[in-house]
Amino acid sequence: MRLYPASIRARALVLVLLIFVVVVGTAVHRAESRREHAVAGAMAHLHAHALFLANRQADILEQTRMLVGALEDELAGGRTPPGGCPLALSTFASIHPYFSDVVVTDADGRITCGVAPRRPVVSLADRDYFAVARVTQGEVIGAPAISRTTGDWIVPYAQAFRAPDGAMLGVIAVAMNFEWLAQEEVFAELPSGARIGLVDAAGMPVGGMSMAHAGTGSLRGTPLFEAILSQGGSGTFEESDGPADRRVFAFALLLETVSGPLHAWIELPRDEITGELDRAFFVEVRFIVLLALLSLATVWAGVELLVVRRVRSVATAAARLSQGDQTARTGVRHGSDEIGRLAQVFDDMALALASRNEVLRLNRALGIMNDCHRLLVQEPGEQALLEGVCRILVEEGGYVLAWVGCVDHDENRSIRPVAQAGFELGYLQRVQVTWSDSERGRGPVGSAVRTRLAQVNYDIETDPRMAPWRDDARQRGYRYCSAFPLVHGAGVIAVLAIYSAESHAFSGEETSLLSSLADDLAAGIVSRRLRDEHQRALERLEKTMEATVQAVATTLEMRDPYTAGHERRVSHLAVAIGRELGLDEDALRGIHLAGLVHDIGKIRIPVEILTKPTRLTDVEYRLLKEHPAAGYEILKDIDFPWPIAAMVRQHHERIDGSGYPLGLAGEQILPGARILAVADVVEAMASSRPFRPALGVDIALAEIERNRGRIYDAQVVDACLSLFREKHYVLGGPALHTEVSS
Repeated sequence: MRLYPASIRARALVLVLLIFVVVVGTAVHRAESRREHAVAGAMAHLHAHALFLANRQADILEQTRMLVGALEDELAGGRTPPGGCPLALSTFASIHPYFSDVVVTDADGRITCGVAPRRPVVSLADRDYFAVARVTQGEVIGAPAISRTTGDWIVPYAQAFRAPDGAMLGVIAVAMNFEWLAQEEVFAELPSGARIGLVDAAGMPVGGMSMAHAGTGSLRGTPLFEAILSQGGSGTFEESDGPADRRVFAFALLLETVSGPLHAWIELPRDEITGELDRAFFVEVRFIVLLALLSLATVWAGVELLVVRRVRSVATAAARLSQGDQTARTGVRHGSDEIGRLAQVFDDMALALASRNEVLRLNRALGIMNDCHRLLVQEPGEQALLEGVCRILVEEGGYVLAWVGCVDHDENRSIRPVAQAGFELGYLQRVQVTWSDSERGRGPVGSAVRTRLAQVNYDIETDPRMAPWRDDARQRGYRYCSAFPLVHGAGVIAVLAIYSAESHAFSGEETSLLSSLADDLAAGIVSRRLRDEHQRALERLEKTMEATVQAVATTLEMRDPYTAGHERRVSHLAVAIGRELGLDEDALRGIHLAGLVHDIGKIRIPVEILTKPTRLTDVEYRLLKEHPAAGYEILKDIDFPWPIAAMVRQHHERIDGSGYPLGLAGEQILPGARILAVADVVEAMASSRPFRPALGVDIALAEIERNRGRIYDAQVVDACLSLFREKHYVLGGPALHTEVSS
């Protein structure tokens, strides 16, 4: 019995470790907060510096505009003497170290004057910025490029100049270099390891080799470039994965060129920001670990002396008691300390346990019976019933596994599991139980089926009949098994198998109650199967009844070809309206059938009147108005589950009492008849008649809307309007959820 006392020491050590885990976690959280704060501060500093670079470039651009403007005035006014242009441009460039070259071209792009002499004459006509400046005759900033003269990266600035009469004389082009950025990188107050880079709109790094990523491949598709695009050209970005030397970035828009924006960014390795903080954190962690090791050693020794030895005695007695030895005692002196009181309580409990065990087992069995009987009354489904009984046996009875097997009368005499609850882990897929007189049929389950008697307390470890299932059962903690046949008449329809980890799980009284439960469960299964068969018979009868009604409706339509399909369309529309009003499926089935035969009384109306191509006379109309009452007389003696005959008689009644044949009003009219009235009017007006063409759905809807609440039920009218105007219901088209569930 070394395991349990050792686990006490382990728990004490775990408690100490948990304390130090909290301490380390706090230190980690504090260090991480410091790192994040430092990174956030560094990123803010880099962003501020990136904005400073953008502002500096804006100042340079403004100076360029001013000086180019002054030079344009000189050239346009003809005040620069011949031969003096190179000197003037050289003076211009020397004043501003940000310019690599300054040239003047004629209108065709040929350089007529420049800081440096050019042989042969160079033309700028092929440069994009020259073409744009020539067309717009305004200011243009070209795409970054390598200077033909100096070989350095430049951004060309071009400005067309004109004669006093407005004619274009040429272009002044200034090559702005990036040397000032390199100097800024050296002298600015940036952290160690920071670098500056430029990227154009295509994602290509530009600038001298001192620039970050200069000369490398495109940055398009990289997280940095995507961040530049998504943040509108100004912001910060931190690498979330990738190499160990993660970096942070800040960027800002430097220039807008003809090829798109040019951005400047500053990058800094994260380690440069957090390195000192990380070193301080590791020192702190080493100190905490050392303190934890000392604490663990102290706790280990103290628990052994003060707790483990005494708890070992209590644990040994508990183990003996758990194996059925109710004479087990701790041998520990009873005292006022916790372990002494625990030993006293245990010894007292062992004395009382023997007398209580039988009462507890009986109460447990009675509780199972009570819950299962409640389930038998409340649960209508067979599968749910079986699963519920298995669940009650496991949850309320404390068994480790309960399952129900269906007895198959196949060649192998198989027992097929159909419901289970408890700790199973694939056991039922491996047991392969039969009820034949074979090795796999002589266990408790197969024997219960063959003998029709309960098989109780099979010891899985020692009973030779359990050999085929011993290894699988042992792995899952099953120790004892009992099986109870579910007998009906002269046969067994199923078997209930119960597994327990306790030797005393199946006492005499408990077994008797479980056998009674099996008998009740068998009766419940049989009653549900009979009820299900009865329900299927009712459903078949209902389908036959509906088919008969449909046949009658079809026969009626054969007498009146002008209204062919009328009753079916009215039935579908009425069901759709009823569903829109929230009626249940049973009520919808009644409305569906009533709609199919609502004009059955017309069978007593002469065909000449039904098909007359002109308006009816008063006598003919009065005769036609008899068809609701005639339909009632035909249907009244048929025992429908719904008031079909009454709905047929009332489908021409109106809310204000102006209808026929009874002159009913308001709530005197059945809800189904109110629905049929609206559906009948809409379909009749929207369809052709012998004496008139179809009026159309819009006129029909206008009719019921105009008489809403006066002639037709307001709620029914609203539902019908919603179907057509919001859900686009189509008469005679595909049904809009108008099918009725059977």
